[in-house]
Amino acid sequence: KNVWVYARSYFGKTVIVVFNRNTEDKEITVKLPKMFIGKKYNTTFNSQFNLSNDMLKINVKKNGVEVLVEK
Repeated sequence: KNVWVYARSYFGKTVIVVFNRNTEDKEITVKLPKMFIGKKYNTTFNSQFNLSNDMLKINVKKNGVEVLVEK
């Protein structure tokens, strides 16, 4: 209800967008589709994240958003 994650691949670039609509900071864990595995990403808003195999763990501030862009 308060977390929304979506990913896109467009013209060879991958982007993952994470929304946290909670009233507190949240660690969000999501399984990534195969097409997003093995790529390296930069944060737009400096959230801490970890990619391990097909799992993304990311800390997003309350009422915050993060955009991970493929390097």
